[in-house]
Amino acid sequence: MCYAFFLAATFLSQITMLNMLIAVMSDTFDRVMENKDINSIKSKLELSADLVAILRNRDNECSKKIFFFMVEPIKHEEDDEEQDLWEGTIRTMNRVLKK
Repeated sequence: MCYAFFLAATFLSQITMLNMLIAVMSDTFDRVMENKDINSIKSKLELSADLVAILRNRDNECSKKIFFFMVEPIKHEEDDEEQDLWEGTIRTMNRVLKK
């Protein structure tokens, strides 16, 4: 009887741990996919900022007409608090439904 309980407890704890691992990975994947466009644009801008020095070293007339603008949205204190915390899919849906 003890062996049966041990095997059942081991099996159930393994299933529970694997389920928790899947939930954590799913939540992380959702967070990354939600910010995919923002991270893509940010990476392109950082690469462009690194290449600005190379573009300015040209000695022709076109190099004087090269401009680099970086625009960031104005952040309010309320937005910072909401953006910093990852809510997850279920909490986001609940918050939207309550509004």
